[in-house]
Amino acid sequence: MSPHQNQACHFVLAESDITGLLNAATSFRDRTILKCLYLTGLRRQELGDLSIGDVDFDRLRIHVRCGKGGKSRIVPIPEFLAGDLRVLIGRRSKGPVFASQKGGSLSTRAVSYVVERAGKAAGLNNPNPRRSNINPHLLRHTFARHYLKHGGQMHKLSQILGHGNVAITHAIYGTASEEEIHEEYQAVTSQFPL
Repeated sequence: MSPHQNQACHFVLAESDITGLLNAATSFRDRTILKCLYLTGLRRQELGDLSIGDVDFDRLRIHVRCGKGGKSRIVPIPEFLAGDLRVLIGRRSKGPVFASQKGGSLSTRAVSYVVERAGKAAGLNNPNPRRSNINPHLLRHTFARHYLKHGGQMHKLSQILGHGNVAITHAIYGTASEEEIHEEYQAVTSQFPL
């Protein structure tokens, strides 16, 4: 893993930014794309390739059939996201979950455009100084950091993200982000006797 990749994972959106991003989506489909990226940590290609048959509404999970490196995995989803996916799919019984205007799968470029457009509408900039716009991978990093912040376990996060082993996940997310360091610093130093 390159140093650049390690650095990028330290930049995430605040939870209030996620709310603003979702509110800025221009359609139900786009809002559902944003929710799905943020709540599952899917890569943009994985989201574009997601088929209706890959969603298990009864067991609240999706089957990523061809993730990075050709690996498949099962990713849990919250009930409210399953409800949104059910509405989005409607009466269709096959095909892509997130269909393009022509009915085909969304390209990675189209997924990136949805995220970037919502980010601009919400007035958000990428917190990574090397990037200007919000992108799908930022939502993946944000999901991972928020998952751990709210008590999720590293080894389970590793499985959700589709990493080969937990050591990879720990190498990426096992160190504190700048925001976490800042929050802890403020909390601790506010107790200093000065």
